Amino acid sequence: MAAEAALVARRCLDTTETGELNLSHCKLTQIPDAVFILVRSVEVTRCDLSHNVITRIPPKLGQQFPQLTELNVSNNNLSDLPAELDVMTSLVTLNMAANSFKILPEVLRRMSTLRNLHAANNDIPGK
Repeated sequence: MAAEAALVARRCLDTTETGELNLSHCKLTQIPDAVFILVRSVEVTRCDLSHNVITRIPPKLGQQFPQLTELNVSNNNLSDLPAELDVMTSLVTLNMAANSFKILPEVLRRMSTLRNLHAANNDIPGK
């Protein structure tokens, strides 16, 4: 547990230099509030939360990172996305593949800048 926390903290510090938050493969079940505090003064443009066991994206993700152009939440245990993500008006690419979605989240309809959606390997019928 301490090793994962140290990894998350180190990657948050890396974000201050790159503008890219990479929390993939951190064994996260949720996004710790500390992440939002550690990168609050950074303009995060890319966020990779893939290959964790996250079941819920907090609504404040969109408010904290409205300038995201790319969001990767693939390979988690998600079944929905919060409506508040619609404030990410620069989002071009969303990877939500390999989760537990049964339908496409309603918020996607309001993401007018979204050009690349990856939703394979979910439970969405009619593929």
